[in-house]
Amino acid sequence: MSAIPVLLAVLLSLAGATHLQLGGKERRLLASAAADHPGEMYDPLRTRRIATAQARAGITDSIPMMLSTMATAVLLLSTATLAGRSSQVPHQEVAPEPGCRSPWGS
Repeated sequence: MSAIPVLLAVLLSLAGATHLQLGGKERRLLASAAADHPGEMYDPLRTRRIATAQARAGITDSIPMMLSTMATAVLLLSTATLAGRSSQVPHQEVAPEPGCRSPWGS
């Protein structure tokens, strides 16, 4: 069994969680972005851009957690792969079929 599909699933779930976190943080900051710049004319596009920039800047703080989650997943899957491999016999003798000659002369 390959560990790549599991790692891709972990990566996809982290990306989805980050996307949801970004959207929620952007919505929360959208309300406070206009209040942070008093005396200026309200511009919805500018306010959204400010909120998005602040939310993306805040998401960068979660990058170490995402990297450590991926590293832990790689470590656990590698350990499981090695543990699964040690219980298998690496090589078994196979009886040749009748009429087949061995290339080694036996």
